[in-house]
Amino acid sequence: MQTGAWHPRNNPDWSAVGIFAQRAKGRPHRIGVSVCRLLAVDGLTLTVHALEVRQPAWSHELMTGYRRTAPR
Repeated sequence: MQTGAWHPRNNPDWSAVGIFAQRAKGRPHRIGVSVCRLLAVDGLTLTVHALEVRQPAWSHELMTGYRRTAPR
């Protein structure tokens, strides 16, 4: 298993990142490491306040064209 920081897709133009920014098997789920206020619980549904996603700029470039729709 890879440990330490490395460049996404081994691209040296993108900053080296740690385990929280990688798609490695050992990466914790973002929801599990987020801090927010829990407002309600209804079965398996959680209602929260102030849950934010912060992503580095390179992550948008990396995902460009990742999910393309099939031609009709």
